[in-house]
Amino acid sequence: MAAKAAGAFRRTPIERSDQRVAWERTDQAFFAAGACHILAWVCRGSYPDRPIEIIAVRFPGERQVFHTYAAWDGWAFDHSGWNPEPQLLAVNTDFEGHPLGPVSKSLPGLELLGEDLRVSVVEM
Repeated sequence: MAAKAAGAFRRTPIERSDQRVAWERTDQAFFAAGACHILAWVCRGSYPDRPIEIIAVRFPGERQVFHTYAAWDGWAFDHSGWNPEPQLLAVNTDFEGHPLGPVSKSLPGLELLGEDLRVSVVEM
């Protein structure tokens, strides 16, 4: 499946205000905008022998991320399946109208999980 921008699946105002309407979205919409972080961590957990990184995407200056995906060896996994990471980033850049640039961050508290976590934040 070709990479699709996560923003194309953002919840509408009615989906934000009515949980039942939100639950009726397709699985792809759910995992693109709402549960993408769960999908990324499940992917990482499914391949414990691979150094899969969790990538979060946000706008510059914002604290909140709006999409998360798993990355390994130049490939990215999200609601669109496995795609070359540059393609996934390009699709999101085109949709949002902002360039992407990687910013590595150490996230407080993750060391408490007791594993070597590779987490990056990409700012748009």
